[in-house]
Amino acid sequence: MANGVWSKWERLLTSAEQIEWKFPTTIINGWKQYGTQKVQFYKNPFGEVELIGSITGGTIGFAVPVFTLPSGYRPIQDMHFIGVASSIGTGSTPQTHRTHIDTKGNVYIQSVSNSTNPNEFITFGFKFMAAQEG
Repeated sequence: MANGVWSKWERLLTSAEQIEWKFPTTIINGWKQYGTQKVQFYKNPFGEVELIGSITGGTIGFAVPVFTLPSGYRPIQDMHFIGVASSIGTGSTPQTHRTHIDTKGNVYIQSVSNSTNPNEFITFGFKFMAAQEG
């Protein structure tokens, strides 16, 4: 407060709070990074985890993980997301995928609407609250 008037408050991030993008340690079950749009994630100072990037070529299934998020980057409850999938083979019809992330950090591509080229590419672009570590 200055001269009886509240001034705008701004929070500055310390060097310990700067965004640090991380990559999955291991991508499994035939999945690979797609081009330059690498799968990566970070956790902001508010505890939100953002997952971006694309993968290609692996096995789709309810019990077939793509990779596992490390402790501290896992959701507080099982999460499901709908994202963009390849339209190759379907003309210009937009295609989607359903991704599941469980509380152990396992990321699964459960299904894809493109039955012609279902694993050509899968794109992530979503955010969720991380569970407390410990």
